[in-house]
Amino acid sequence: MQRRLLGCLSIPWVVVFCFSGCVSRGASLDPEVRWRQAERRLGEVVESLEDVRLLRNDYDAVILLDRSGEFRGPAFLRLAELDLAQKGYESARASVEQALRAGLEPPDQAAALLLLGDIVERRLGRPAEAGSVYRQILHEHPQSDEAELARLRLEHLSQ
Repeated sequence: MQRRLLGCLSIPWVVVFCFSGCVSRGASLDPEVRWRQAERRLGEVVESLEDVRLLRNDYDAVILLDRSGEFRGPAFLRLAELDLAQKGYESARASVEQALRAGLEPPDQAAALLLLGDIVERRLGRPAEAGSVYRQILHEHPQSDEAELARLRLEHLSQ
């Protein structure tokens, strides 16, 4: 008979409960194997972080070097995507706003505004500010697909 701990949990269940993050199904319990796996994953993460840094540098260079302005707006949008992936919501918001100021084609403007509204509403928790962004989409791009989505978001915010 198994010894009871905390009145209802047996010792094996406590071990599974407490160490569930350490061992996933099919994972090795050998520390040497786990070390090699962790080192491989660390290398992948470091490479990925370096790739993000290089991407950010590339987009920053495009922004600085683009005399015609053709690539500035899209480069700011890519920076916003990188910021979102890293949960840098204020930076993402600023990058989208810079993209809008730098100039985008009308379909890209509508998409950028919708992205801005989403960041402000769902990531930064400012529904009133998001509402004004959604209304801007309805005013400036009334026939776009983004306008329909903005209408739905406004309905949701008004509930």
